[in-house]
Formats: sequence, structure tokens, C-alpha cells
Amino acid sequence: QLWVSTLRNGVYRLDQPDGKGDFGMVTAFNKGNGLRSNAVKKVFEDLEGNIWIATYGDGLSLLSGQPMAFTKMETAGLDNDIMAIAVTADNQYYVGGQGGLFRFTPGKDKSPVKVQGVPADKVTALHLSDRGLFIGTETRGLFLMDMKTQSVRNIPYEAYSMGKWISGIVSDDRYVYLGTKDGIYRLGNDFKEEAHFTTNDGLPHNNIEHLLIDSKGRLLFATRSKGIYELTRDGMVNLLYPVDQADVEFKSLAEDA
Repeated sequence: QLWVSTLRNGVYRLDQPDGKGDFGMVTAFNKGNGLRSNAVKKVFEDLEGNIWIATYGDGLSLLSGQPMAFTKMETAGLDNDIMAIAVTADNQYYVGGQGGLFRFTPGKDKSPVKVQGVPADKVTALHLSDRGLFIGTETRGLFLMDMKTQSVRNIPYEAYSMGKWISGIVSDDRYVYLGTKDGIYRLGNDFKEEAHFTTNDGLPHNNIEHLLIDSKGRLLFATRSKGIYELTRDGMVNLLYPVDQADVEFKSLAEDA
């Protein structure tokens, strides 16, 4: 299953792929069937298979086997405007918002607590890996937090202001990929920049909203386009899942089990 979020139409779940770019079933989740808002920023699956939907201005929605539940995050600095989310193996939630990075544990904490050491900037992307928590910001670029010591350090790379606005982070055994307002940056395991992909290299748009490495190891990205595209390791851009309409402003991607 592939989950696709949009800015105006809620979330779509794509089921029964035929291997040729088509899906046998498409399910929509929006205000008409219980979602608090159609303006969706991110979709995230936790370790228990629950789907968390982060919205603009209406907090988090939880889609599980039960009816939809909602978590208000009115803490100053979040104000229900959730920009990014990451969940650890021990069910600790890290949430990015207008006022930085926050941490909370459902059922234990009454409200999110701000994480110290993160620069005063909007936290727009989060990614957990065995190297720590990657933190993407709106103007300050990329940071990495050590999960044991909670220390935070900057990871520099060459970019203008739009390239420092990070909206998606993923990694595999060789690379760290950054989705930005200026295309996709690829860093090596030593965090040195190895490549920068833009419309000059075949991307349909430079404003990358989200990245996903799927179960087949493919790097997919969400942007304003005529479908969901893949960027291969050798720099080829392929349209995997086309849509039969004008450009759609895709906001995020997720794949469940």
C-alpha cells in the first residue's frame, strides 16, 4: 500500500498494484469521512502499524483499526501546526514545528517538551536512522542528534537559501538524501555532498515536498507533478505512478506493511 497526502484533498491510500503503475483500489480519507483537515503535511506509519496524519493547523490524526482519534498539540512552538514526526523503537515521539523540535511519550507526558540544542528555526523534516535523528530546518539546513547524549551538530553542505530549506530526509546503506526547495541533494556516508539533482537533471519541479525509500529500495519523491517519480542511483528520473489530470501538488508519501 502506498499513502499519498495532498494540500487540498486529504490522503489517498493506493492498494493492489499491478506492477505497471496502476492500482486496483484507491481509498480517500478527508473531511468527508472523519479527517479533521484536507490540508495534510505528512503521513507516518508507527511500529504498531498505525497511520499518523499531520495537518496544517489541526494537529495530528491517528488512523488505526479503531475510529479516527485526534491529538491536539497546543504547546507554544507547535500550536497544532505539525511539520514533521519521527517515532523511536521505545514509542517516543519527536515532533517538528514552528518553534523547533519537541519530544513526548503518549500516555506518559501531558504535553510535548521542547528539545534543547536545536537551532531556533522551523523544524520541517525528521528522519531516524542508526546514526541518530536527522533534523531538517527551514533556513539553517541539516542537523544530526545523537540519541544517547541528545547532543546536536550541524552537517554542512554547499547550497543557497532554497537548498537549505529541507522538507524531506531519507537514507540507505550508502547515501543520505535531502529534499529541498532547490531539488534533491545526495550526501555520502561521510556526509560530504556527492550530487545535486534539479529540473536540469530531469526533475519535474525543484520544490521537493517529501522523500520515501520504498520496500523495493527505490527513492520516490513528492512534488508538483503529473504523478509519483523515482530518482535512481545513477541519476535517472522515472515516472512510476502517473495521474490522469493536471499537475497535482503531492505533499508526502508513505508505504505500509
